[in-house]
Amino acid sequence: MTDILEMPNNAENAYRKARNFLIKNQFKDALPLLEQSYQLNPNPDVLVDWTFALIRTKDLTELKRIWQESHFSLQEIALQPRLAQVYIQSLFHMEKLNDIALKLYQLQEQTPAGPLKEFIEAELSKVNQALALQDQFKLGQGQEILDNLLSLPLIEQLSQLKQIYVIQSKASHHFLFQCLSHEQVSNYAKADILHYLLYHLSETELNQTIKFSWFDHDKEVNLANLTPYQEDPLYLETRQKLYDYCQSNDPHLTDAVLEQFVLQALFFYPYFQATFENEDTWLAIFLHKNQVQSVSYLDISPELDHYYDQIILELQSIFLNA
Repeated sequence: MTDILEMPNNAENAYRKARNFLIKNQFKDALPLLEQSYQLNPNPDVLVDWTFALIRTKDLTELKRIWQESHFSLQEIALQPRLAQVYIQSLFHMEKLNDIALKLYQLQEQTPAGPLKEFIEAELSKVNQALALQDQFKLGQGQEILDNLLSLPLIEQLSQLKQIYVIQSKASHHFLFQCLSHEQVSNYAKADILHYLLYHLSETELNQTIKFSWFDHDKEVNLANLTPYQEDPLYLETRQKLYDYCQSNDPHLTDAVLEQFVLQALFFYPYFQATFENEDTWLAIFLHKNQVQSVSYLDISPELDHYYDQIILELQSIFLNA
């Protein structure tokens, strides 16, 4: 009886239990339940979550297998936006650039006019731009790419980085390491790069120490020791306290305030603990610097005060150029 309770014997129960693991970011625990549910009933929602969990656990062999054996044709995928989007996301983990472009064109042909078709066209544009950048890397023009990146507004820097992520070659990874050590690249962009590396490099590739320029400091970071910001305990505790504060004082502003908190937090990644003593300190500084709540006495160093002013200016530039 215990075994039956621990391993549900029907698709719906297995999926429900898997979802509980996914909510807690326990992707490995969710995988056998998602597979069981899908085998009993090939539901597209289950396939979406199964795919996402495989990407997060970097099980690319299994990822390729489930799409090769998928119950859904390309025409059926094209009619289900959520399934189509996770299929496209999978392509960037499974295929080389030229093959991604080919399969996106095939999907585009099957997709009716609408938001999904526009999304596919945007992804195709990104892939074609990445192919052009790949040719530049092959010609040894990495410095020219970096010089051009630094000349762009932050929002356009992020857009070009997305194109470079797609290349997934030794040359593109070397370029990203250069960006992480360059003092003129925004900390926000560096946080984005670090998360790309966390999700795409193998465990062996992550086990290395790299040079990292963070505000005015030259540091070294072992990639294998990093945790995605969404899983950092101090970040989660501070975000929860901020949510509770907003709900108590002005619930209508909750989403906007939390969005600003996430954006600003990424500038401090991966040094949350080194920057903020605890969640109460982080919350008080955030509320004060964003003029949400005036604090009569705030223990904030001139250096951190300057960093926050710099962050707010950079974020204003993003929204002005968006």
